[in-house]
Amino acid sequence: DQLYFIDLHGNAKKKEKTPDGEKDENVFDIEQGVTISILIKKKGIEKKIYHNDFWGTRSQKYQMCLENSFENIDFSELNPVSPYYFFVPKSDKFKEEYEKGIPIEHIFHLQSQGILTSRDTLAININKTDLATAIKDFINLSISDKEIETKYKFSSNYQWKISEQRKIVAEKGFNENLIKSISYRPFDNRYIYFDPNIVFRMRNEVMQHLIDNSKNNIALNLCKIGRDINSNNYFVSNLITDKGILSSLDNANVFPLYIYEKQNLYNNIEPINKAQSKQEKDFLEHQKAFEIAENEFTKHKKIFEKIKKPSDQEISIFEEHRMGFEETRTMFDKIKENYENELLILKKIQEQNKKEHIKILENGLIKRPNFTTDFSKFIKNTYDNQFTPEQILGYIYAILHSDTYRKKYAEFLKIDYPKILFTNDIQLFKKMSKLGEELIKKHLLIEIPQGKEYENLGDFKGNGDNLVIKPEFKVIKTDEGIRQILFVNKTQYFETIPENVYYFFIGGYQVLEKYLKDRKNKILSLDEMDNVANSAKIITFTIKQMELIEKETKEWI
Repeated sequence: DQLYFIDLHGNAKKKEKTPDGEKDENVFDIEQGVTISILIKKKGIEKKIYHNDFWGTRSQKYQMCLENSFENIDFSELNPVSPYYFFVPKSDKFKEEYEKGIPIEHIFHLQSQGILTSRDTLAININKTDLATAIKDFINLSISDKEIETKYKFSSNYQWKISEQRKIVAEKGFNENLIKSISYRPFDNRYIYFDPNIVFRMRNEVMQHLIDNSKNNIALNLCKIGRDINSNNYFVSNLITDKGILSSLDNANVFPLYIYEKQNLYNNIEPINKAQSKQEKDFLEHQKAFEIAENEFTKHKKIFEKIKKPSDQEISIFEEHRMGFEETRTMFDKIKENYENELLILKKIQEQNKKEHIKILENGLIKRPNFTTDFSKFIKNTYDNQFTPEQILGYIYAILHSDTYRKKYAEFLKIDYPKILFTNDIQLFKKMSKLGEELIKKHLLIEIPQGKEYENLGDFKGNGDNLVIKPEFKVIKTDEGIRQILFVNKTQYFETIPENVYYFFIGGYQVLEKYLKDRKNKILSLDEMDNVANSAKIITFTIKQMELIEKETKEWI
């Protein structure tokens, strides 16, 4: 009937700090935060919920617990509301504005969590050759299960038994075609052996639309409930996507921009462009044949008319030819009518597809936007379908990178998928869309920022064996000025890494640090050196682009 919560905080996973930014510790040797809950069941008392915070070091919290009693704690009353019913204080400020947005799950029809291997050390690798070696070890039954578990640091689970799965995969044999690219972490694409007997959760309903690079698809990645206090759990991918792409703590969901499917409507038509050209060709051939027949008939008719007294036999022959000709004309007129009707249907389908940004591809596949019916109607009514799916995604991505949006609606962005606020200003939509599309191309590594300001960012220097020992960022003062350096070992480093670039986060990852830490005790390849430099350039671009997005959004969002 009454609930009292004394929140002792100390959640190590959330990296909690006190409201003053000071150190906050757990009262026990655990990572999960702790609360004291006092739950009262008593007839006749008023239904109430109360809350209080204890912040600080472990000893400070112990002291607060010793010095306070239930009677003298200054509790604040809570009024939890649907749908979340939080037992912690939540601000409703800006809620009315935020509720005008469209929930992301109401924009995209199909989505799922990213893939889960449950054994990344076996199934995923930075190096394609090393991945092939691991899989060949796995299917080599002369190597014991224990050796495989020890070498690749994974084990069986309740649904997946190593001995059973090794036999199944060994029977199928190693298949190089199953080695696919995967968006594993921000700016860190790797290789995966995409086999159902190795990957625990393949999420094929979504990943089938991203597995083929030639499809040029894009997916938006979001964490529904993120433990990151900065509300920056947003990224994009264009490959099979790992659930940990944004955080090692929270699962990312993947929202593809397009879906590829077969549809019965087109089964008898073939791809429209091919069908149309074939029908036109058939039509022209019929037309040509008919014109020849008509010319022949006209020629014979003229000859016949010149005969003053045609014989009965000549009249009979001519009538026979005339009747045959009329039958041919009737058949041709029917073919022509059918063709024109079919052509009209095809053209209507084409026009409708063009409006809805649907494309008919080779092999009978249809590429259609992964938008819900209600969202498609909203776009049509608001913008008259003048924007492509890529432009719409660009707009959404720009909104998610607005600093005002992230801070103003932080309370709501922590607890559910984001709601996207759409402007009625067409010109503003175009500006935002362009900024977002530019950002997407950089984040997908499709474009690397160019120009003088990016020239020297991330140059790899120093003598050594290129072995990553420990990433360490240093700001060094010299007579020539300040040098900002990211060391990988004592003698080798990436030159000119701005401090705000090194400390830049996407989701729960400090991007550059994470990339290098994942390669600890490994020798950096030339491609990896280039990727660090390119990532530094892209992060620099992202910071600048977010400033431009902020200018466009701070007054209205």
